[in-house]
Amino acid sequence: MPGQLVIGNGNVVSTGPPAAPPDAASDAARLAEFAREVRRALPELDLPEERRAEIESLVEGILRPAGERPPDHQRVRALGQSLRTVLEGSTAGVLSSVLLAGWPP
Repeated sequence: MPGQLVIGNGNVVSTGPPAAPPDAASDAARLAEFAREVRRALPELDLPEERRAEIESLVEGILRPAGERPPDHQRVRALGQSLRTVLEGSTAGVLSSVLLAGWPP
């Protein structure tokens, strides 16, 4: 069954998506700040237009749900991970290293 979580010897069963951690709002806020930093640095990164458009789309995708109350933590986190992966695969140099160092743990 999709969304079913079984813990231990099957004695605890929860259906539906896992609950967001108690600090989901602060996590979404940190990811949104990371996305804003990427957006500010984008003109300085030497990227092909296709890659730049992909990054811009991911940034907007993070900022929209991160601004909701409560934020869609799972969506923001998944988009943030995608953004990090795209940056790691398409940028090099000091600026990208600085950006990636700002990735929230």
